[in-house]
Order: sequence, then structure tokens, then C-alpha cells
Amino acid sequence: MDVRPLPTKQLEVDIGDAEAKFYAENGYLAVERVTTDEELACCPRCASWMKPRRPWPHWKTARTIYYAGFGVALCAGPVVLADAFVLIPSLMLYLSAVGPLNSFVRQKATCTRCGSHMS
Repeated sequence: MDVRPLPTKQLEVDIGDAEAKFYAENGYLAVERVTTDEELACCPRCASWMKPRRPWPHWKTARTIYYAGFGVALCAGPVVLADAFVLIPSLMLYLSAVGPLNSFVRQKATCTRCGSHMS
């Protein structure tokens, strides 16, 4: 999954006295934009630019930590095999978590309007 890095520029929004007065009277304020150009992507289905819904960018790191935990469990094999009543079923549950974890790693950014995958 290709995850773009976070934008390097912060969006600077400066409101004047007229906008502050409008907010005090009405309780809301309309600004021209709330994202930078780096955060936007083009949807192939909608043909419009928008901020896509991106998955959590650290799923690959979580999967690496998961595999490291599996390596520790393999090194502790004699201890795991000694307790067949609790540790072996626990290890089986731990191994069953790799499928959902891999599906989270493969998630792509999606369009907030139509739900199609963004490239």
C-alpha cells in the first residue's frame, strides 16, 4: 500500500475582524479551504479533487512487530509445548490474527464521496 507522507506545509488561515464579528454573531465561520494542496487527491470515478479517507499509516510496522512476537513464541517452543491446555490454544489464536492484519496492511485510500479506491 502506498501511503503518501504527511504534508510538509501547515495550512495558514488568518481571519480578520469582520470574520471574528460574524462568528460571534452567528456561531459559525465559513473558510475558503481547510486542507493544503498536498493532502488532496483526484478520484477517478468522481473526477473531483478531495481529501481522501486514508488508512492508518503504521499497519506495516504493526505487522513487523507481530512477526517479531511470533519469533519469540517460536523460541519459547519448549515452554509452549509443556503447557498444552493454555499456551497452545493461545498460540493458535495469536496465529489466526495474521489474516486481518494483512488485510489492514493492504487497505488503500478511498474517496469520501463514492468510496472508490484512490491511486
